[in-house]
Amino acid sequence: MPDVSYQSTDSSNESSWSLDALINQKSHVLKTKLEVWASAIQERWRIEHRNFARIDEDRAVLKEMIEKIDRQANYLRREHQEKSILYRKLFELETERRKEEVECWRDVVMVLRDLLYVWDAHEQARSKAIFLNDVGV
Repeated sequence: MPDVSYQSTDSSNESSWSLDALINQKSHVLKTKLEVWASAIQERWRIEHRNFARIDEDRAVLKEMIEKIDRQANYLRREHQEKSILYRKLFELETERRKEEVECWRDVVMVLRDLLYVWDAHEQARSKAIFLNDVGV
């Protein structure tokens, strides 16, 4: 009889260790996913800011060109109509900026959805681990 209880204790300890290891491994994997997705969100915002900076630079160049043509047109060396193409380009840049903002938001929301799902699973795994440690399993 003593052998049976000894085997049972080993099996219980082994299964307790296995369950603990499994929960810790799952928690670690989920934490890694959270870090990767947080990094992806930061990278997407970095890309958005870089794109905004480029658009702003292009806008500044176009505005300078418009002002230059405007001054030359005042002295009859250019036509005011030549500015229409540049104004159209300015409008296209504004459209591009709004499109980039929407696309960034869409990308971030998609990642946030997954991030929240994994965060929930991570918290559940942590709660299970705490519960199992408290009950002594």
